[in-house]
Formats: sequence, structure tokens, C-alpha cells
Amino acid sequence: MDFLSYAVFFIAAVLLAVDTGIKQSSELSARAPAFMKGPLWGFAPLFLLVIAGLIWIVKAANYEFSGPQAPSASVASESETPAEPAPPPLAAENEPNATSTVPITLDSKLKDAMSLFNGRTQFQADALLKDKLGQKVTVSGPVNEILYDSEDGTGSILFLEMTPKYLRLDMYFSKSWSDRLAALKLGDVVTVSGKILDVDSSSATLTDCRITGMK
Repeated sequence: MDFLSYAVFFIAAVLLAVDTGIKQSSELSARAPAFMKGPLWGFAPLFLLVIAGLIWIVKAANYEFSGPQAPSASVASESETPAEPAPPPLAAENEPNATSTVPITLDSKLKDAMSLFNGRTQFQADALLKDKLGQKVTVSGPVNEILYDSEDGTGSILFLEMTPKYLRLDMYFSKSWSDRLAALKLGDVVTVSGKILDVDSSSATLTDCRITGMK
């Protein structure tokens, strides 16, 4: 249908050129047939342009109602071919217990210190906390991270629990424990004893720590 529209446009252009030549040249006007000199001849290009426009309108309407053509059978069969399943991920090496669900456990003294913040302002809790600082406590849980200070050679273990409530424990060790800390892996469950350095309702910092057990 596009070819037919272009053909009509071409004929209209030719007729318009012929009509212009006849009107501007007395010699061509004398040789032209009588129907080319009639009043309707000048409207012939306009009539052809209207036909070309109607052809385009019909084509556009037909495409809108019928929609795009369905793909060929060969294309459809290729698109319907099931993709090969992806290979299973390789098991991570050197990460035993990395997804451990062992909960963090606190001894009664650390629980009491953290409970001082329940229903109290920070100022009130800090006043009561003075007697708790420096107490020796014991905690256990899975290793979430091992941190190392390159300047003084000390290290720390991080326990982190997000559910059922947020809980974070930072336990700092002296330089003499660096080799032992380096041997630990994520998820290893260890028992640590240390002194309370700082504490609030959801976190605690212990110092002078030592590992007293490991599962």
C-alpha cells in the first residue's frame, strides 16, 4: 500500500508540472489536448493527493485494529525453547558456620547493666552505670567480624545480632592474642570474658578480653 501511495504522489507531481508548463508556455498550450485546458484539469493533482491521504488513513486504521502481525512459527519456536538452568553456585571455601544462627548469650551481670537503660534517660542510666563499669562478665556467640589495629597490634571480635532485637558486642584483646584471633573464622562460636568498658540498652564494649571457650 505504501507503493501505491508513492505512485499517486508521483503522478500528482507530474500533472502539476504539466499544468504549470501549459499555463506558462503558449506553444505547449496550443499543442495540449482540450481536456487539459478545462477548469477541472487544475484540480487533478489535488484529487490525487486526497486519494494518497485516504490510502494512508486506511492503512493506519487497519494496523491499529488488527495489531502487529504475529511472529513466524520459526521465531515463536525459538522463543519458546526453555533456557538451560543455570549451574548451581560453587560452595564458598574457608567459611564454615558463616551463616550460623547461634544466638548471643550474656551473663546476668551484663544483662543487669544493659537493663539500667530501660525506662530511664541516658543521664539517669549513666549515673547508675558507674558501679557496673569494670565488672568482669562472660559472653558467647558467633563471630561476625575480626578487626585489627595495625598501629598497636591489638584486635577485637564483633558479635552482631539483628533479630529478635538489635544487639552488638565489641570485645577488645591485647596484642598477645593477635595470633589466636587470626585463626578464627566467621561463624565460629566462642566464649569471651572481659571487663565492661561501656554499655547501653543494645550494645556493650568489653576490654582486657580473653577467649575462654570455643565450639
